[in-house]
Amino acid sequence: MFFLSACVDKTSQNLNSDGAKPSALQVSPTEAATPKPPPDPPNPFKNENFPKPSCGDTLPSNDTEYPVSFFPVFVEYSEANLSSIQQKYCRDAFQNYRKEKQKDSIQVASFNGRERATFFRELLSSEYQGAEVGSPTVIAARPNSSPTPAPTRSPRSANRSNPSRVGNFDRFETRCSQLPERYQDVELKYCHSLYPKAFLKNYSSNWYEVKFSDGFRLIAPSEEELFFFTNNSRERQISLVIRRIQGKPTRRVQLSCDDPPMKIWRLEITPTCNSSGTYVDIKSGFMYSGDPKAPIQLRLDSGETLMFGAGHSSRGWLTSTSRNMSFTLSIR
Repeated sequence: MFFLSACVDKTSQNLNSDGAKPSALQVSPTEAATPKPPPDPPNPFKNENFPKPSCGDTLPSNDTEYPVSFFPVFVEYSEANLSSIQQKYCRDAFQNYRKEKQKDSIQVASFNGRERATFFRELLSSEYQGAEVGSPTVIAARPNSSPTPAPTRSPRSANRSNPSRVGNFDRFETRCSQLPERYQDVELKYCHSLYPKAFLKNYSSNWYEVKFSDGFRLIAPSEEELFFFTNNSRERQISLVIRRIQGKPTRRVQLSCDDPPMKIWRLEITPTCNSSGTYVDIKSGFMYSGDPKAPIQLRLDSGETLMFGAGHSSRGWLTSTSRNMSFTLSIR
């Protein structure tokens, strides 16, 4: 199944004690000396169109503008908040452990200067709890890699990695300082200067699939994709598990009701055990640039199908009298 003041003008005559009209309008000194407060400046983010692939400011391209201070904007962490923010505001928002607070938060974006960060926090605080501006990151000089697409070497001259085999995927490891590097027709272009994420560009008509600990992501033909890596060291290690797909992507999914939630392509799949067997909640809309713009078909072994449209959120569910379930996903 799928379901998807009124204003009144009065004139009165005030008379003096002798009954004569006053000769002039009398205004108290206090009233005359009280200026009107200036209006609050408008929030510039209220007129912007969301969602965006990335909401934060980019680093200045002029060396004379440094040093700069980037202020992060955080929101209280929950899976629901993270999914909502990625769908409605910033697709590159991510979960981040904050040592000074000793808790996980959602880092939504970072801005050049406290004022812009405060405006963005005000925008989010109307919907999400715990919106706050964090401590700034001071960048003394313009780094070699920028969050804006800077000129890079072509894929032909990029460094080539020597991957190791992991099932039907290849794994290769590198560092941000060594980019660009290339896997077949996919180039790891550069790393973001503020966030633990790297940008990939697919220079072919083939689909590529990237494997993560909680699921899989697709890189569509001729698309650029971003992904997060674990920033455990100052070296900013990257470990990419990837494969090239022949033809249109398909994936066989076998799950148990007690399996943890998983993300496959742009679907969030959450199985649950119940008294009847298995209930599976499926939500579409977990999208980033580069995810498939075509619909996803879910086909049960019985032949029944569910369609999840492209470019918008949709939802469906599956039930089974068994604790196990299997189905096939494909790009249509």
